[in-house]
This record gives sequence, structure tokens and C-alpha cells, in this order.
Amino acid sequence: MLENRGFLRELGMGPELVKFLNYWRSLGGGTQVPARNRLDLRQLASTLRWMFILEMASDGTLKFRLAGSALEEAFGVAMTDRPYSDIFSFREDQDLAEEVYAVSVVRGCGLLRLGFMSFEENQHQPLEVLALPFADARVMGGIVMVAVVQPFAFENIANQDTRDLVSMGVDDIYLIPSPHVVTPLQLPDRLRSAMTAGTINIRAIDSEGLSELSQANTISRLGEIPSVSLEQAAAQQLDVPN
Repeated sequence: MLENRGFLRELGMGPELVKFLNYWRSLGGGTQVPARNRLDLRQLASTLRWMFILEMASDGTLKFRLAGSALEEAFGVAMTDRPYSDIFSFREDQDLAEEVYAVSVVRGCGLLRLGFMSFEENQHQPLEVLALPFADARVMGGIVMVAVVQPFAFENIANQDTRDLVSMGVDDIYLIPSPHVVTPLQLPDRLRSAMTAGTINIRAIDSEGLSELSQANTISRLGEIPSVSLEQAAAQQLDVPN
């Protein structure tokens, strides 16, 4: 998968994601985890079709609380109130993605996911997802992840189930302080092994990088993602949960 990295970093972070990051920071995100009841979806009306909300169910299952209509149309299945694994975890790379989301929910930190997807062989396009934490005492662990997917091209006029057709890869994960971040030792063994093998790249966006992202022009695409290693993030004495 790593051969796509130059392609992904050239594309960087799309304007819809920058807009969502700015909104989250306006609610105090980055210095605290904003309360879910402060989330006003009217402020994100232009991206509602491309949003989803993940939460941890009482049995420890990661599930979609909500999923935007564009996502359900693209994959041809209802996603709301279904486990993440029902929709995507039928390939190893998607199992890794689920583990990353689960860690972020448990630790209460955000993430920027850059990868690729394809509904047809050799027709890859970028996959960009920004998932940010909101506090919600009604759910397991007290955190939900609200996410925006950078719009991608799809054609599913027949509304067929495309899960067996779609290919999705995870190349780069950037953890975003809320102020919480994740240290390497807090990653599941499989994610650490994937990092060592070079299958996936996980870094952190420190407070300086977060400010740089927030100041990006929402009209144009942000290029290189400012980041540090997870070890550097811990050394900078970010608020790391035990």
C-alpha cells in the first residue's frame, strides 16, 4: 500500500475536512473534548451526506450511530445502528481501520485517515476521513466519534451492495490531540506490528500542527500534513491518558 503515499500527501486534506476541524476547534476541541450536545449539524449542512458517527456499544462493539445518505448510497447498504464489522471488516486492512477507530474512541482522541479506495480494479481514488471526539455520557466510554468523509466519486444507480466490489486501503493515520493522544504502548499489538512492517503509518499532529491545519484555506486543499512521531508527541508532554 505504501506506494500510494506520495499521491496521498500531494492531495493532503480536503476543504470539507478543514471546515469540520475548524468547527470542532471553535467548540474547544484540542484543549478539551466538546460535549455532543454542542454539536450543531446545521453548521455542517453541506457535509451531512458524507458524515457518520461511531460509538462503542455496551458489548464493546464499534457501531454506526448514524451514517450519511451518500455513504449508504455508495455502499448500497443501510449503515445506521449496525456494527462497523458488518459493513467493512471483511478484509485485513479494514480490520486495521476498525482497530484504529476503536482506539480513538477509547482514548478520546481524533484521527485523520488517508488511504485509497476503488470500486473498480486499477481505478483508485483518495479516501480521506476526519473523525473527532465528542463527549456523550449516554454511551459506553462516554465518547462518540463524529466523522466527515471527503466526498468521492461513485455510481450506484441500481443501489446494489458494493461491499464485495470496493477496495479500501489505510496508509497514513494522524492522531489528533483532544488534548488526549495515544502512545505506541497504548496501540493494540496488531497495529504496532503493522507499523513495524510498514503496512500502516501512524503519527500524531501536535498542538502547533493542529493550529496550522486550522488556519488552512478551506477553499483549497492542504498539502503536507504537519506531524510528529507518537514518541515525540508523548515527549512534548501532551495530555496522554494512562
